[in-house]
Formats: sequence, C-alpha cells, structure tokens
Amino acid sequence: MSDKGWVNGGEHPTLPFSNRDTSKDAAKSIIGSATSLRRVVYDVIKCLGGCTDEEIEVETGLTGSTVRPRRRELVLSGAIVDSGERRKTRSGRTAAVHVVVED
Repeated sequence: MSDKGWVNGGEHPTLPFSNRDTSKDAAKSIIGSATSLRRVVYDVIKCLGGCTDEEIEVETGLTGSTVRPRRRELVLSGAIVDSGERRKTRSGRTAAVHVVVED
C-alpha cells in the first residue's frame, strides 16, 4: 500500500484528516473498505439519477457517519457534484442532491 491518500491515487484516506486521535483512528479503521464503500455510494447516486445523503442511507442501509465521508470524498475527487437541487428530508429540512459527473 502506498503512502498516498486516495485523492492522489492511493488506496486509503490521507491521514490525518484532523489532529484528533479519534479522527486518526477512524481514518485508519476504514483503510481497505473505503474504496468499496465509495463505489456503493457512487453507484446509488448514479442509479437513482441523483440523491441526498439520507436517500443513500435508506437505499443502502449504511449509516450517515459512513455515507457522508464517502460522499465528500467523491465530491473532492470530482466524481460527483452538488446539482443545485434541494429535497426535503424526513425531518423536513432541505438537503443537497448530488449527481454523477458524466464524462
């Protein structure tokens, strides 16, 4: 495994995302599964033609604390973008709809 973070072509998150011990531990614990989880999130967004984090959670059964970081990584990599559309969540708040960037 290289020392490069996934944004720079590596296979794991760039460590640390913050200086907190808990952030470092969380980033280390996801090494190995982050790639497949990002793929799941990406595929759901593509299949549904765009969705909110909550919609990804409902579709996949993943928790928000798993979905949000993977979605953010996809945004940072340029694979998905905020469409500008907003949808209501179950709580009645509005949430961004992310879509896949087509080649």
